[in-house]
Amino acid sequence: MALSIFPIILAIFFLLALLAVPTSQHQLHQQNHQAHSGGGGLKSLHFTLYLQETFNKTAYFIVKGVAGPSGITTTSNPFGSLFAFNDPLTETPDPSSKVIGYTEGSAVTSSFDGERTTCISRITLNLKGYKGELLNIGTAHYTQVSELPFVGGTGDFRFVQGYLTTSVISVKPPTTCYKLDFHLFWPPFAALAHY
Repeated sequence: MALSIFPIILAIFFLLALLAVPTSQHQLHQQNHQAHSGGGGLKSLHFTLYLQETFNKTAYFIVKGVAGPSGITTTSNPFGSLFAFNDPLTETPDPSSKVIGYTEGSAVTSSFDGERTTCISRITLNLKGYKGELLNIGTAHYTQVSELPFVGGTGDFRFVQGYLTTSVISVKPPTTCYKLDFHLFWPPFAALAHY
């Protein structure tokens, strides 16, 4: 007798599960939006800093890549070129403005035209009310707007999620200035880690 009721109970649970799952992209978007903007939504922080890169001073050339038509410039490098960098982040595009942090890491030229790099960097920040490090990995374009995801953080940035957009402000060899727009989000459980 118990075995004959089991398929009916299983069918009921299956139907309930189908009713609980959104069936359209719109419903999925609505649920996602509610999760991020509802009462228990994400804490967020948005700000802009400026990366001051001095070519062949802080972007040390380590491995010469495959020779190409462009050679090594502030906007392109031979495919496979490997660089290490340690550059200041300032409050304004003016290189003499207040330093808020540093970005250090490595980059490999990953496009044959020499204009994109795949990079890994650690960003150390000391902002008003926030101190710690962010880790990002992604592909950046030398002259076009790029978006790089954050994959973790330390200190006040522990459990952070978000992304960074980069855009060129000026290219005056041997210096390049990039605008960095930070978009950071903390999930609700991150507050527990800061007690």
